[in-house]
Amino acid sequence: LDLERLLQVWILNCFEHTDEPLGYSTYFMSSFMSHSCYPNAVWHYAEDDFVLRAREKIDTDEEITVSYLGEDNLLESATVRRTHLLDTKHFVCD
Repeated sequence: LDLERLLQVWILNCFEHTDEPLGYSTYFMSSFMSHSCYPNAVWHYAEDDFVLRAREKIDTDEEITVSYLGEDNLLESATVRRTHLLDTKHFVCD
């Protein structure tokens, strides 16, 4: 793999950490979580810690899903959220 490809893989699997300047964070456990338009968990930062909380009851064999969008993006219209996912993660959420 070339350096540009590795960089793209890293960026697509990171969470945006800051806006100005744009910064990314990678967390081991959260990198295994899938995106959902209707996630059963939500994440946030508490100082330097990544905190994951259930939004509803999650069964033992159920996959934990989160939104790849940040908290601010979740308050935007569906059109803006879809555009943001397409621009930053290269997929469209139905």
